Amino acid sequence: MSVARIQELFAEIDGMAYGPEERSRVDEAIALAIEIGDEELEYRARIRQTASANMLGDTETLLSSFAWCLAKHDEDPVRFPDEVGHQGAGLMWQFKWIATTLASSPIFGTDDISSALADMESHYRKAGIGQSGVLTSQFATAWRLGELERAEELRAQLVVTPRDHYSHCDACVRSDASGFLTEMGRDAEAIVLFDELIEGGYSCGDEPEAALSRALLPYLRAGRLDDARAAHFRSYNLARDNADNLSIIANHFIFCAVTGNEARGLSMLERHLSWFVHDQLNADGQFAGLLAAGVLLDAVTAAGFGEQTVRGAESRELQVLFGEHDGAWTAEELATAVWAAARRIGDQFDQRAGNDYRANRIQKAKELANERYPLKLSSETLGLVAPADATPTDAAGWLLRAQELTAIGWLPAAIPAARKAAELTTGKDRTTALGALIAGLVATGDLAAAQSALEERIPALREHGDDAQASLEELLGLALFGRGEEADFDALRVAVEVSGDLAPTQVADLELSLLGLTLRAEEPDVAAAHALAVRALGHAEEGDAVFARTNALRYLSDLSASMGEIEKSLEYVDAILAATENRGVAAHAHALRARIMGSTGQFEEGARSADAASECAHATDALGPLHDTTVLAGRLYDEAEMFADSGSRFRLAVRYAERLEIDTVGARYALGRALVRSGETSEAIDLLIALYEEETAAEAAPGSRGETLYWLGHGFVAAGEPASAVGTWETATELYLESGDTQSAARTLAENASLHSANGSPEEAATLLEAAATHARATPDNLNLLVRVLHQQGRAQADVGNAEGLTTLDEVLALATEHDADWLHADVTDSKARSLASLGRAKEAVALALTAADAYRAAGDPLSAANTERFVGGVLAEEGRHDEAVTVLQSVIEQAANHEQLRTLAAFELAESFDALGRTADAAAARAIAEGAS
Repeated sequence: MSVARIQELFAEIDGMAYGPEERSRVDEAIALAIEIGDEELEYRARIRQTASANMLGDTETLLSSFAWCLAKHDEDPVRFPDEVGHQGAGLMWQFKWIATTLASSPIFGTDDISSALADMESHYRKAGIGQSGVLTSQFATAWRLGELERAEELRAQLVVTPRDHYSHCDACVRSDASGFLTEMGRDAEAIVLFDELIEGGYSCGDEPEAALSRALLPYLRAGRLDDARAAHFRSYNLARDNADNLSIIANHFIFCAVTGNEARGLSMLERHLSWFVHDQLNADGQFAGLLAAGVLLDAVTAAGFGEQTVRGAESRELQVLFGEHDGAWTAEELATAVWAAARRIGDQFDQRAGNDYRANRIQKAKELANERYPLKLSSETLGLVAPADATPTDAAGWLLRAQELTAIGWLPAAIPAARKAAELTTGKDRTTALGALIAGLVATGDLAAAQSALEERIPALREHGDDAQASLEELLGLALFGRGEEADFDALRVAVEVSGDLAPTQVADLELSLLGLTLRAEEPDVAAAHALAVRALGHAEEGDAVFARTNALRYLSDLSASMGEIEKSLEYVDAILAATENRGVAAHAHALRARIMGSTGQFEEGARSADAASECAHATDALGPLHDTTVLAGRLYDEAEMFADSGSRFRLAVRYAERLEIDTVGARYALGRALVRSGETSEAIDLLIALYEEETAAEAAPGSRGETLYWLGHGFVAAGEPASAVGTWETATELYLESGDTQSAARTLAENASLHSANGSPEEAATLLEAAATHARATPDNLNLLVRVLHQQGRAQADVGNAEGLTTLDEVLALATEHDADWLHADVTDSKARSLASLGRAKEAVALALTAADAYRAAGDPLSAANTERFVGGVLAEEGRHDEAVTVLQSVIEQAANHEQLRTLAAFELAESFDALGRTADAAAARAIAEGAS
């Protein structure tokens, strides 16, 4: 039974891609073979283990597994042969990996490497194998040891050595040679090999991704920016999922650094930091990664973002490279640690080899800071992580910070700033600082501390002659600062009623305090609150109380907006912005304007206002409000269909949320969706897959997971991976139905049906749309969804020869008539005409299509009308009615004078009808029109 299971495992392993699942089967096969004591089966399993370890970056297992197999082969080559029927490589082929692997770690001496190469040559000669494989290993090890002249000699020798079964494949030969030539500064020669590899479609285990990454700098230096961009995206997409590809990914870090894409590079570095310690024996890969990370982090710092946090660098596993660090690493700090680690590893390599090869590589990497090839790759931007203003150095600065942070509502920073200001200021400034401190403490519920601060403020008010205010605060206490205890509202109401003898400034203060409590009620009387705010504004202006006037205007702008008085609200916002220099107040005003603009459909203008609010929040280091206004800007740009701008804001929002240590799921989902819609599919797919896995592990609500998959499916479609999109949308549909969301299920089924139809599977599309229609009918209030699904279903039914599609389309026509949707009526009429043609009812199709064309024109869409008439011309031609087709198509060409594509298609079809009629001269003239339009 165990033998049968092992044979079954071998079949599965040989048909799988390298990865965790494949490796687990290898391990199971080895364990079973050991259990039954069958060394021949164990040998066959370990040959597979060696190949798997090589591809997955498990150097320790690679060396130990190969050594075991070689010993068994030497003991009895018949029982333990070179080839065991495994496509991953036989034992002698695997020999090529050993010396190179030893050369990749300085813990192995040069004697170990030489011994491995000699052993390999001996085995090859004994087995009658040519020397191509041996020379390949000698070249690779000489290169790693920095023996560049020797490596060049071996490379030249390889070129003239006969190839055999143990030679590197065409892809690997070109990739290795081009990489070496690039390092030697011979870019032109390297590019010839890169182009051969790409144009020839050569591939192997980690090719063409390795070669494409090596081609990046040569392409840039040659001015082939489009080729460099294409190579970057293709290589990264192929290499991003295997931790053994650190050296490949490293080339992309450098590419991002020299092309001005520091933000994209930093995101990639954060994503792959764990790879730096994935295989401790692959010090060569670590060294390459560290050099590239150093180049990238220096570029981030040079761009002005040295204080940017590098997420994940604080991981305990990375301490072996970077050392211990208190808290998160900044880019500038990590750059220093990265270069130090590179020098440490490089010194170990150079000491072993007795040269300065690695030291020279470090120097060359440093010199890359002088190379610049501007090339925009994505909308990624680096976050504004430090405040625009420096930390205050005097009393006035601390007081301003306290006032602005209090106004913007960022109490975690406002309270300490107010305390500092209270310590440093005197006179009226000190009472102002104490007022901000008391308000903040009350808002956070620390009433004891607030009371203590009030007891400091009252005598301070008396000291500079403000006895009236001191007496008022002595009487009403913390009620004036926003405390909401049951007695406070009544006390303030009575105080307002008897405030006739007080100064206007004090009356305004009382009214604003009462207003704050009024609006905190469960069901506030908005009209009464508005009237109170108007009175407070009047008293503030009468007393020339700037702070009170600003507060009153803020209340009035909010209240007017809530009452639907948009114009009035905007007037109050303008008044605030014209009068205030307090950036906290300005941030609130800009944010309110943004929301108002959004509510009236002026999304782009609203987004700009949200950006202005974010600038104020950033300037004052108000991280919480900065996060909120950035999210607001992202949502408004999304509504404005400015998806690149939306994505850049959500990207910043994610970073701000991480600094706040709050949930990032919502911002990352919004970012993923924006990336899909802006065409940045590679990053979108990575992000949404990671988000879905995280949501699944956390057992998030099925509807939330479904929505993540919905957009992931769109990402796969945009990336040209329809099979992945189909499976993704199938799972999304299941999750939507699990959550009871039939509308989203119907929407997703319709998307999936469109994909099946576009890829030549009309039957599957029709089946999916039948289910979609069932779910769409479950929520008929969503008329747009119902119409879309039924319209699509009717066409799909007809495409597979089902005449019921006509009935389905008639249902949509009835809905269009009921809701006076003239253009929709024309569009569905057009669909019904095309469906009639699909069902073989050409005469009816032509008549109805002409009716649809007239309806399009009546609805103000002449281009769609002309396109429908082109369809008529096609049907007539298929029916052999070429005279009629000519007349119709000539009319279409006239109508499409300003639409090149439609004019071209119609002209080609016209030429075919002329040919059918034997009118060759007219056909030539029609083709000339088509070619001219092209």
